[in-house]
Amino acid sequence: MCATVLTDGRADPRSAVVDHVRPIDLRPDLTWDEANLRAVCRDCHAICDGIEKRLRPDADAIAKAKDRRRRGTVDPYASW
Repeated sequence: MCATVLTDGRADPRSAVVDHVRPIDLRPDLTWDEANLRAVCRDCHAICDGIEKRLRPDADAIAKAKDRRRRGTVDPYASW
């Protein structure tokens, strides 16, 4: 189930993608850390990819932006 969708109390059967909160190319030590993994739908994963591209190479800023997106406190389509 999509972690982003679950915050709204809904389940999404399309959830089939694992998102690394901190990208593994920036933080390979967190590859298998469960706290760094989230199940997300493909739409949310595309948004996460955009966040990563905008904020690379700062893994902590990427994680914070994804968390704000998950909590619904940031417009995911806003210019950064």
